[in-house]
Amino acid sequence: MTTIRLHPLGAYPVRVRRQRDRVPSRSRRVAIFASSVILALLIGALLMAIMRVNVLTAYKALISGAFGNSDNLVATLLKTAPLLLAGLGVLVAFRAGIYNIGNQGQFLAGALCSTWVGLHIGNVSGAFGVPLMIVSGLAGGALWALVPALLRAVWGINEIITTLMFNYVAVYSIDYLVTGPMQGGPLGVPETDFLPPGVQFPIIAPGTQLHAGFLLAIIAMVLIYALIFHTSIGYEIRAVGHNPRAAQYGGVSLRRTIVGVMLLSGAFSGLAGMGEIAGVHHQLLDGVDGGFEYTPIVVALLGALNPFGVGIAALGFAALSVGADNMQTVVGLPSSFISIIQALIVLFILAGEYLGRLTIERRVPTPQQSETEDAETHTAREVKP
Repeated sequence: MTTIRLHPLGAYPVRVRRQRDRVPSRSRRVAIFASSVILALLIGALLMAIMRVNVLTAYKALISGAFGNSDNLVATLLKTAPLLLAGLGVLVAFRAGIYNIGNQGQFLAGALCSTWVGLHIGNVSGAFGVPLMIVSGLAGGALWALVPALLRAVWGINEIITTLMFNYVAVYSIDYLVTGPMQGGPLGVPETDFLPPGVQFPIIAPGTQLHAGFLLAIIAMVLIYALIFHTSIGYEIRAVGHNPRAAQYGGVSLRRTIVGVMLLSGAFSGLAGMGEIAGVHHQLLDGVDGGFEYTPIVVALLGALNPFGVGIAALGFAALSVGADNMQTVVGLPSSFISIIQALIVLFILAGEYLGRLTIERRVPTPQQSETEDAETHTAREVKP
């Protein structure tokens, strides 16, 4: 008869291991995202209480400023569109394991190219002018990503460094152009002339400023989802991101994939820049990017590199940004305070993703191992002086 020794709960050795290939389920990701938002808001409420700000009034003003009326809702949707388009560009690159952080420079390149085209083709009909603006925005962003793509694909130069440097080149180039060769407004004002009506996005909601660029962003989200998850090209992109050597062994060209992914990523960021020119400002000006800089990267990561998740994250960040201004007006809290909440959301989600990949292993001895351990313990007691 075999006797199994019962160990107390803490007698078994425990090992905590992080599995890099373990991906949290969709329901767990949703739970992580929701709990992260709640925790960030709670900590934000604590900070408000320390600053003697009415928490309920502040959050009510935040929500009202983003969704309280049609004008606020339109402002939130207009802010969502560029974040969504640029976030989709980041998504494509990150899915392939390519860390393109040059979305700001590619955004500005698309804005610059579309502005130049719009100012030089004259007042044409919208049926011709708008598609031409879209193509110029895509081309500008893609061309700005071409050099870092070739440097990575051919010589293996880190794309993080090159795309980061190209951001600064784009920012200072725009500063020079809008105060020099392309300056068209009042003397000393860093802006170009206004685009003719034929190259501006049409309004899709009469009486508001909501333009066709928002629909373009929604269409792009659906197309990227279909590309990544329902085409052979998307399979190759995901294969390269998961295991480049295995993908290459399976016949996937790494150089072709890297260059193609970078061009596509840059094109979508350039499309976001074009949308701001053709739909919102109707001219190129200093600070046209709205200061979002690396926000699309955060949006893509918060969306778990899923196009629909990126759309939700873009809407959430846009709502926080737009509502922050109303919160500042109502309770006097600086609008920059919302950056703390956004940072907390990111930190909690990253922590949740990390903890979700941990596994706790407890070694439970078999009956034979238990008998061996009993015998060894008995022997040790006998030989003890």
